[in-house]
Amino acid sequence: MRIETQMSQTKNMTNISYPDFYSAKINNLNLDEALQIHYQINPQFTPWYEYEKGILQETMKAHDICHILFGVDTSLLGEFRVELWSIFGTNLGVVGYQKITSNKKVLAEPLEIARKIGYLKVLRLMFINFIEVFRIPYLSSKMSKKWVCFQEEKYMQTTVGEIRKEFGVKLIL
Repeated sequence: MRIETQMSQTKNMTNISYPDFYSAKINNLNLDEALQIHYQINPQFTPWYEYEKGILQETMKAHDICHILFGVDTSLLGEFRVELWSIFGTNLGVVGYQKITSNKKVLAEPLEIARKIGYLKVLRLMFINFIEVFRIPYLSSKMSKKWVCFQEEKYMQTTVGEIRKEFGVKLIL
């Protein structure tokens, strides 16, 4: 019965608007369902499982899950925010984040996207939204515990709302 209800909810959620998806309106979906819908509403992005196995695949899965847990869309500003959340709201911290982003395979796609958008436009966005550099670490410091990247499998059948509550995630509205 519960599986049928979840499947029905997932089908209904595929009609949710893009901005509503990155909000508390998906709290009733389990993480696996939310991740599937994340790719449906963002067909321009490659799903994590289509990347080469190893650090690139693991990093993309962790990155996309951070979009969902922290309620951050995939706009340019959203990407800036999700990177900050990855540093301050997860177990990676600055050192772990730096280690991952020093991998050329991991860094190739974001650099290509920045090149296509234009480096000046990216820098301008970061400058205009510099307050995020303070707001997200502050919100992260209020979390009850840090999200553990690369160990998300045990949470895949847990609802997004339960995870947000367990970790004390406050969404940016």
